[in-house]
Amino acid sequence: MIEGLKTVAEAVKPVVNEVGKRAIDAFEKPIDSDKRLEAASDNKTTFRYDGLSKPQEFLAQAQGFPKEIAKDIYNSQELKHYMDIGMRAVQFGQKENGEPRFCLVPKDLSFDRVVDSQGRTNAERLQSGLLPIKDGQPLEVHHIGQKNGGHYALLTKEEHIKNGNKEMLHKPGKSDVDHGLDFARDKRSIAKVLMEEQV
Repeated sequence: MIEGLKTVAEAVKPVVNEVGKRAIDAFEKPIDSDKRLEAASDNKTTFRYDGLSKPQEFLAQAQGFPKEIAKDIYNSQELKHYMDIGMRAVQFGQKENGEPRFCLVPKDLSFDRVVDSQGRTNAERLQSGLLPIKDGQPLEVHHIGQKNGGHYALLTKEEHIKNGNKEMLHKPGKSDVDHGLDFARDKRSIAKVLMEEQV
């Protein structure tokens, strides 16, 4: 099995190197604004919701985001947002077809430091069924790609809906995402995985 992984790693290495070179080139010279990774800083920005291009999917994977998440990200601005705020992927379950499900979690999330007025750490908050706190703000659970049974991101309110982020992360129109029992079960699964990581 290890030999097989070595073979795959050797086969993928030139592609990853090429993606890295292209990413560096993209940031060093002007390119078409629809293809560039831009931050969503104002409400005048218009967003496309047709997914990432293949090079952007490779960039997402090179940054540690699984392909399953990359295919659900709406646009390059959303990808850049997750990269800028320092997210990492944590697997918390599987779909019925066996495909893994992930939650993006802040890399710098502290679990052993007191974070709330009751003297609790994030680990204790998770054990009590509460969401973690980052930078003094409770994290909200965002449905990536606004899909039921998909992937999530733990974001502060500012990262989720302020400064143009609401428009970037949520396709206009009526949302079909369910915030009922399945969503509650997913939040418990995410909390369980995060607690297990701390053991």
